[in-house]
Amino acid sequence: MADVVVISETIVRPESYDEGSGRVKIHLSPWDLFFLRAEYPQRGLLFPQPDPKTDFIAQLKSSLSVALKIFYPFAGRLVKTDNEDDKTASFFVDCDGSGVKFVHASAKVEM
Repeated sequence: MADVVVISETIVRPESYDEGSGRVKIHLSPWDLFFLRAEYPQRGLLFPQPDPKTDFIAQLKSSLSVALKIFYPFAGRLVKTDNEDDKTASFFVDCDGSGVKFVHASAKVEM
């Protein structure tokens, strides 16, 4: 097993996000709520050791920022609202541009 060393953790926000414009709430349907209980797939990208002259991590963050501008719900937050009148709860995605966690880590593979 390889030891993983976290080099940095940052929040990447959508490119040129404007707080006041276009903030959207996406309300979840019963079908969407069903999938909240399921385990979600976690993804990671593995790359070989890059050339030290290339600022590879900055390029990845920039690319992610552009993608989040297009797929803005991924940069939002899941919000739960308790409804006191009928003792239910509702969920929605607040597309507030909070951003996503970007973790830069390194691992030495033992052979």
